[in-house]
Amino acid sequence: MKPILVGQAPNAEGGGPPLTGRGGRRIAEFAGLSWEQYLAAFDRINLLDSFPGKDGKGDAFPAEEGRRAAERLAPSLAGRRVVLLGKAVACAFGIGSERYFERGDLNGMDVSVAPHPSGLSTWWNDPGNREAARTFFSALARRLRIEDLWTSPCAEFEGRFDGCDSCRKCCSGDTDERYFIPLFPGELEAAKANGLLADHLVVYPEEASPGNGGNKATCRVSRPDECGAGKRYKPLECRMFPFWPRFGDGFLRGVKCLLARSGLRDHKRSVGDLRASMVETDPNLLDFFDDVDMGGGYVDAQRG
Repeated sequence: MKPILVGQAPNAEGGGPPLTGRGGRRIAEFAGLSWEQYLAAFDRINLLDSFPGKDGKGDAFPAEEGRRAAERLAPSLAGRRVVLLGKAVACAFGIGSERYFERGDLNGMDVSVAPHPSGLSTWWNDPGNREAARTFFSALARRLRIEDLWTSPCAEFEGRFDGCDSCRKCCSGDTDERYFIPLFPGELEAAKANGLLADHLVVYPEEASPGNGGNKATCRVSRPDECGAGKRYKPLECRMFPFWPRFGDGFLRGVKCLLARSGLRDHKRSVGDLRASMVETDPNLLDFFDDVDMGGGYVDAQRG
């Protein structure tokens, strides 16, 4: 589900959807999104339905009316990633002295507070503050790109080919760390959100992660047909096996696979195409492919 931005109220002109004026364009800039991408990426709402008038250089904000509006809105935001824009909106939800961009739980909301994007606050004058805003909003945008991966094309990639089930040596059923499975950023969360079981995966603690936002796991199943096909979740690395794309057009090859190279050409090409699509969607994944230590389960494969 999309993150939702919660603003104060419509501007004096009162026209257009929420946060589609100067403030919205500032958020789009700091998130590294085009205007069309910004409009598609975030749900947006204002606490108040009408412009409350001016107060000095800024807009007035009737605190009690805002608090009542927040009480009505809060139940519909449970379970969502919520960004409250400005201290007035934060106070309406009962959030006081927390620093900008800190993440926490509020009545089931995954919530952060960001400065009001109008730019009138002197907070925006500090280059360090602007960089912090850029880091925060670009991270939100990256999470959206990662979520897109797990609906398409990654969810559609089955990774099955002729002969794949013949030897079954790729699924040992043990938890030997030499043959760990790298889970991509957002992969496990997306599987669970789609109702797939992950009880066969032993996920290592964060300090043992492969880096770049992913996780490290081993698997208990002993046959390839025990996961996938709408049952237990089959990790993407398992679907790409025996290949792991590396450094441009290079590949690593899993040592457990005994199939002849000639029988794997189409699968290898599909894995390369998938990697290209993933990196196009989220360029940060280039580092994940290239930097993850694949342990003793893979060796260099010839190019081509």
